[in-house]
Amino acid sequence: MLSPAALVLTVVALVLALVEGAVGGERGPSLHALIEIALPWLIAQSAFGCFSWLSLFFILLFTLIYRALLGLTGARQERWLAWNNAPQLVIALVLFASNTPVGAGLVALGLLAQILWQTRFRMDRDGRAYAQRVQSYVLVAMLVVSMSLWF
Repeated sequence: MLSPAALVLTVVALVLALVEGAVGGERGPSLHALIEIALPWLIAQSAFGCFSWLSLFFILLFTLIYRALLGLTGARQERWLAWNNAPQLVIALVLFASNTPVGAGLVALGLLAQILWQTRFRMDRDGRAYAQRVQSYVLVAMLVVSMSLWF
């Protein structure tokens, strides 16, 4: 049976999806990031009963990373690179500080791979292609963080 928090978060996600449909994808990338990253992770954390302030911190950082990847597909792309890199560096440092050096190393390697892809991005300015290339590194980082929270 689902917890009441999971049920409430699911209803909130459905309402926000309706709002996003009315606002449109171009005008609401922050809402898009919230619906696609933050709420599903919050629902899963509350459903499994392992929600903590540290997990909320990681959820916010990954939502910011996803928002940055969405921003790279639009105008003023250069500022979103920093919003993509900085949270991942913070994630690696927090994992290292919380005695998860292997997880920190994996996140740092993924960040290094993304920085290497950024040299190509700076040449061709194709934000959509860059986001498609690096999304697997972000997903692996999410998996590493969720496993470090679980164990």
